[in-house]
Amino acid sequence: MRRINRARQERMARKIERDLEAMRTKPLKYVYCLKENCPQAETCLHKLFFEGHKDKDRVIEVLNPYLQSEGNCVHYKTLGCTQMMAVGFMGQVCRMDDTTRKKFQSVCMKDICKTVYYEMRAGNRLLSPTEQSYIRECATKVGWNFPANGFDQMYEVPVW
Repeated sequence: MRRINRARQERMARKIERDLEAMRTKPLKYVYCLKENCPQAETCLHKLFFEGHKDKDRVIEVLNPYLQSEGNCVHYKTLGCTQMMAVGFMGQVCRMDDTTRKKFQSVCMKDICKTVYYEMRAGNRLLSPTEQSYIRECATKVGWNFPANGFDQMYEVPVW
């Protein structure tokens, strides 16, 4: 029987809470937009954050205005946009039989390293929507139906 290391569990939970709090607060460093005559400039965070920081920051990161499309900008972010961040999928891995689990691990580890896979599985890191869909794709490849609520915990955070 496997023992639960409570101190390690508590450290992991504190780290996740710190990561979540950092994601919920306004970022200190942000990629700015300097595009002239943008129709979405009044509500876009990339433009609004620049207005608040243009007199403070010596060095800034900027979206290239020449490569941005007119109208619908792929980088457009506004207040109120949120994303669901997941933590861990150990419960789903434990429900798999041995052969499915081994296939699932090998499919996942083809694109990500072993350490990252185990961090993701154990809940040591927050999983972005892209990483969540990757885990679901890997499960589908091995014939496992990964349910919508298959992650251990879900958190709603702003999209900066």
